[in-house]
Amino acid sequence: MKLFFTSLFIILQFSTYAQSRISGQVSAAARPASFATVALLKAADSSLVKGMVCDSLGRFTLENVPYGSYLLAATQAGAGKTYSRGFIADSLHRQIMLDTLRLMQQHTLKEVAVNAQKPYVEMQIDKLVLNVENSVMAHGNMIFDLLIHAPGMRQDQYGNIVMMGKPGVQIWIDGRPSALTGESLSNWLKNQPADVVAKIEIITHPSSRYDAAGSAGIINIRLKKNVQQGINGGAYTSLSMGKYPKASTGVNMNYRKNKLNIFGDYSYSYSESYNYRTLNTVINNGSFIDYDNYWHPIGNYHYGKLGADYKPDAKTTIGMLLNGNISATNAITDANTAVYSDPLEKRYLVAQADGKDRWNNLSYNFNILREIDSLGSTFNLDADLSRYDKTAYDNILNWDRAGEKGQATQIAEIRSAMPVVIRVLSLKADYVKYFNKTFRIETGFKISRVSTDNDIRYDSLLQQVWEPDLNRSNHFEYTENIQAVYATVVKEWKQLTLQAGLRAERTDATGNSLTLGQKVQRRYAGFFPSLNVMKQINNNNQLTFSYSRRIDRPSYNSLNPFVVAIDPYNKSVGDPYLNAAYSNTFELRHGFRQFLWTTLYYSHGSKGAISLIKQDSLTKIQTTTFANLGSSDYGYLSVSISLPLTKWWQMDFNGGAGYAQYRSDIPGSRFTNGSWGAETGLDNTFTVFKNLKLMISMFYNTAAPSGQELQRANYGGRLSASKPVLNKRGRISFTLQDPFNMQRYDADIYTNASAIRWINRWESRRVSLGFSWKFGRQQIKAARDRKNGMGDVERRVQL
Repeated sequence: MKLFFTSLFIILQFSTYAQSRISGQVSAAARPASFATVALLKAADSSLVKGMVCDSLGRFTLENVPYGSYLLAATQAGAGKTYSRGFIADSLHRQIMLDTLRLMQQHTLKEVAVNAQKPYVEMQIDKLVLNVENSVMAHGNMIFDLLIHAPGMRQDQYGNIVMMGKPGVQIWIDGRPSALTGESLSNWLKNQPADVVAKIEIITHPSSRYDAAGSAGIINIRLKKNVQQGINGGAYTSLSMGKYPKASTGVNMNYRKNKLNIFGDYSYSYSESYNYRTLNTVINNGSFIDYDNYWHPIGNYHYGKLGADYKPDAKTTIGMLLNGNISATNAITDANTAVYSDPLEKRYLVAQADGKDRWNNLSYNFNILREIDSLGSTFNLDADLSRYDKTAYDNILNWDRAGEKGQATQIAEIRSAMPVVIRVLSLKADYVKYFNKTFRIETGFKISRVSTDNDIRYDSLLQQVWEPDLNRSNHFEYTENIQAVYATVVKEWKQLTLQAGLRAERTDATGNSLTLGQKVQRRYAGFFPSLNVMKQINNNNQLTFSYSRRIDRPSYNSLNPFVVAIDPYNKSVGDPYLNAAYSNTFELRHGFRQFLWTTLYYSHGSKGAISLIKQDSLTKIQTTTFANLGSSDYGYLSVSISLPLTKWWQMDFNGGAGYAQYRSDIPGSRFTNGSWGAETGLDNTFTVFKNLKLMISMFYNTAAPSGQELQRANYGGRLSASKPVLNKRGRISFTLQDPFNMQRYDADIYTNASAIRWINRWESRRVSLGFSWKFGRQQIKAARDRKNGMGDVERRVQL
C-alpha cells in the first residue's frame, strides 16, 4: 500500500509538466459560473477533443493539449452555450490564458438555449437522466462507473447496484429488461466503455406506463446507434483472478444502409468461483446445530442478440429482436451438519453433491412504431414470445461420522433430475397523444400469460438398484394471466410540470401440485396510481415530488408447496397461498447546481414476501419457507455530491441514513425487527499522466434489519485504473476488488425457537484486466427505446 501511494505521488508530479496548457474562467450574470462545463473543440470541424467541469469559482485548466487550432465551448444549466475566439496551441503558445467566457441567461438568448448542450445530470419529472453523450463523463469510464457515481446509487458488498438503499434494481437496455443476469450482467457493465451510451435513465418511481410490479426501481441504459451508412461496433475482453480464474469476451455490431438497420451482439464468459456458508444455531432448549457448506461452481455462459429496424416510410419503424442465453454449470458441494447438546458428543452428517445445471432461454420481439404528427404523438405495438428451459442433475452421497476425525459410514445415495419449462406470451400497445407542446395524454394496455412446468424426480440407490423415491419427487404446474390498462396525463407550465397516472391490473393464477393433488386458484385486481411533480425554482434549484403504489408478486418457484429435504435437518418448502405484496412510496428530491442532490424517501409495505426460517426444538429440523409479513416501513435520507476539487481530482460521495422496521404477524413467528442504519460510499478519481485515470473507491454500511435478519456492518474498497490507447478507440482497464478481503455477508437471525449466526464468504478479492475497442464509423445517436411487454416476468424467473 505504501508503494502504491508513493507511485501515485510520483505520477501526479510528472502530470504537472504539460506541453500545452489552456486556462480560463467562466462567468454568468457577472458571477463565477460554478461547475460549468467546458469543451475543447477542433476549429476545423468542431469535434470534441476533451472537456472538464469547472471548479466552484468557474475556473478550468486543460492539460496535455496537442498542437493545433481550437476553440472552447462553455455551458451551464439554465444558460446558453458560449464560445471563445479561435486560438492556436504550438511551441510559441504553450501557456494560453483565455479571456473570461460569459454565459447568457436562457430567457435572453432563446435561440441559443434551444441548441445548448444538456447538463450531465438532468432532473426530469419521472426520472433522473444522465446525459452521457458528449459529456466529459463518457471518456475514460465504464458503464458501471457511471452508475455507482449517480445520485442515490452505490454498490453493495456483492458488487450489485443499490438504489436509494434498496437492492433488486432492474437493469434495462434500450427500453427492455436485460437478458443478461448475475455475473454475466456485471461483466458486461464493467467492460463496456461509457462512450457507447447515449443516456442513462434512473427511474425510482416508474409511471403508470410501466408494469406496477417491482419496488426497487429501474435503470434504463440507452445505447447509441449508427446514423451514418456503413458499419460500426465494438469488442471487449477481460481476465480476472481470485481464488479461481474467470474470463469474458464480447462483440457488438451495427450496420445501417438506407432504410434498414441491423444490429447484434454476442458475449461469452467463463467463471469458476466458490461460496462458503456457515450457520451456527443455538436452540432454546440448549441444543446446538453447526452447519457449513462449500459450493464450487464452474460455468460457461453464452448470450446473443440479433435485431433489425426497417423504415418503410419516414414515420413508421418495424422492428424485430431475438435474444438468447445458453448456460452450463457444473458444481461440487460439500456440506457438514452437526447436531448436539454436548460438544464432546458431536456427530456429523456429511453430504457431497455433484451437480450439472443446463438452461437456455430464447425470446422473440416484434415491434411497430408509428409517428402520428409533428408534435410527437406516437403509437407503439410490442408482441413478445419467450421460453426458458432448465434441467438440473444432482448425485448426492450422505455419510454419518462420529466427531471431526471419526470414520464415515455411507447411509444413502440419491440422484435427481429437475426439468423446468417456462413459457411467456405478451402483447402490449401504447398510444401518446400531444394536444400541444405542453399537454399530452398517454394510454395503453398489456396482456400476458405465463405457464411453468416443474417436474422434480428423485431416485434412491437401494441394494445397488435405483428405485424411484416418490416421497421426494414432485410435479408442479403454474399458470398466470395478467391484464392491464393505464392512462397518464402530463401538463407543463413555465416552471411547473405535472404528471398523473392510473394503472389497473388483474391477475388470474392457478398453482397445481400434481404430486399432492392440490390446486390453488387466485384472482385479484388492483389500482396503482402515480403522481410526479417538478418545480424549477430558479436556475440553480430544482425540486421533484413523486408518489406511486407498487406490487410485488411471488416468484414462481416460491409457490410450489412440495417439501424438499436437503438433509435430515434442513428442509425447504414453498407456499401456494402466498399473497402479492403492496407498497406505497413517496420521494422528495432537490437538485442544486448540478453537483448536490438531496433525496427524502419513504415506503410503507404490506404483505411483503420473505424467506422465513422456522425451528423445531424437538426434532432440531430447520425449515426454510416463504411467508407474507404483516407490514414494513422504510425511511431514508440520501445525499449525493459530485465535486471537481482540482483539474485532476474528482470526488463523488453518496451517503444515506434511515430507519427500517419489519413486523410479522405469522403464527408461531411473530416479531418486530427495526433499527437505524447508515451507508456511505466515496470515490476519488485522479486524471494523471497522459489521460491515465486512477480511482479509489470505499464504502461502509452500518448494521441494518431485513425481514427476519439483522445484517451486521460491512465495508470494503476497490482500486481501478484505465487508459485510452489506439488513438482513443481502445481502452485498457485494471481493477483490484476488495484488496484486503474484508467483504462478507454476516447476519443474526432470530427464529421462533433459536438464534442463528449466518456468515457467507465468496471471492470478493479479485484482480481484473480488461480491454475494449471501437471500430467503424462513430457518428451515432441514441438507440430506439423499445419498451417491450416482458417487464416483470423476467425478474420473477429464478432458474
